[in-house]
Amino acid sequence: MIETIDASRCPRCDAVVAPPATWCPWHPVPMTPTSVRGVGQVVSFTTLHAAPEGFRSPLHIALVELEGGARFVCH
Repeated sequence: MIETIDASRCPRCDAVVAPPATWCPWHPVPMTPTSVRGVGQVVSFTTLHAAPEGFRSPLHIALVELEGGARFVCH
């Protein structure tokens, strides 16, 4: 299991994004580096039976929300 995941936090709206971003996606504000625990919950998932080039089929894709609030897509 991954202990922590690098992320960034917006000092204006407190949003957390992973992977880290230079600027807040919602405000023109520089992000602050942070990390979140590598523990989360699957919010949604799907299976692609015709995977894109370079991936094996079936390809399982999930939207995961980490305990620190960041969401990211993984396979």
